[in-house]
Amino acid sequence: MSALDDLTASLAKFRTAKRVSGASASYKKDNPTEYAKVIAYLDGGARPTGVTTDMGMALLLEEDARRSLVVPPPPPSGTYKLSENFDTFYASRWEKNWHWDGDAYHTTNEAQAYRDANVAISNGVLSLTAKREATTDFQGRAVPYTSGMIQSGGKSWDSSTSTYVTPPQELFTYTYGLLEARMKMPRGAGLWTALWLCDALSVNTKCYREIDILEWLGREPNVAHFNYHWWDLNQHVGSSWTTPVSFGDDFHVYGLDWRAGKLVWYVDGVERWRYEGSGVPSTPHYIIANLTVGSAASWGGAPDASTVFPQSLLIDYIQISP
Repeated sequence: MSALDDLTASLAKFRTAKRVSGASASYKKDNPTEYAKVIAYLDGGARPTGVTTDMGMALLLEEDARRSLVVPPPPPSGTYKLSENFDTFYASRWEKNWHWDGDAYHTTNEAQAYRDANVAISNGVLSLTAKREATTDFQGRAVPYTSGMIQSGGKSWDSSTSTYVTPPQELFTYTYGLLEARMKMPRGAGLWTALWLCDALSVNTKCYREIDILEWLGREPNVAHFNYHWWDLNQHVGSSWTTPVSFGDDFHVYGLDWRAGKLVWYVDGVERWRYEGSGVPSTPHYIIANLTVGSAASWGGAPDASTVFPQSLLIDYIQISP
């Protein structure tokens, strides 16, 4: 059953239970109620804020049922821009550290260094694993954790010669398409995972345009964050979606449909946020997936006594259709 069929069935269930009929095609809502809240209400929970009557709830469901909530079906086999199933690790596609050849990113106050050994594949699933083990990063800073990352941007800096790579190496970049990744989050405060895109025009340590397909924090295990940053102009837009269950309980599919003038975010095939405007990038971007261990000064916060290590971000696949 598709997300749209599921939502329509819920509408019928609601109308039967509440003896409500009819809906207005002209009904508009400023703040769409998330499907999880609808299900919670049908199961006896509180009516979502701002919906004062059962008729209002019926109208809300009707409006949602008319929206285009379903990601277009996948293209025929063989037409993907990228089909990464992690049956093996392709060094021609992925690097295990940053594109400037470093193993840490100090700007975000992270408390780990990335290590090749923390990136592994087993039974077709990639694991990026955070461990409590003291080490020293590439700039000589002592850190209490190690972790794993992958990125397809290649290298723009060679640490062995301390020179820029000209032209910058690019392993895989793309412009426009529907990216979907099936992932399972780790568990624990202080963990911070991200699946994001950085523009291929960036050099050294700067990411001029950043699209966060998903940012997830261990201290908010049921919240998915979506963002778009113009770092060169210091402008930012973003949103989040909250679900009743932790994203660490099971695998979910996180998606971004990137088109000219439009970015649309999905979770499990259901649209959760969109941004439209002239600021949407039109140049190639590369993919980054990483598991960060935060510090007290970071957005993700630091691990606490309840955080058990090791912890892994699991990625089943990443695919991009035209």
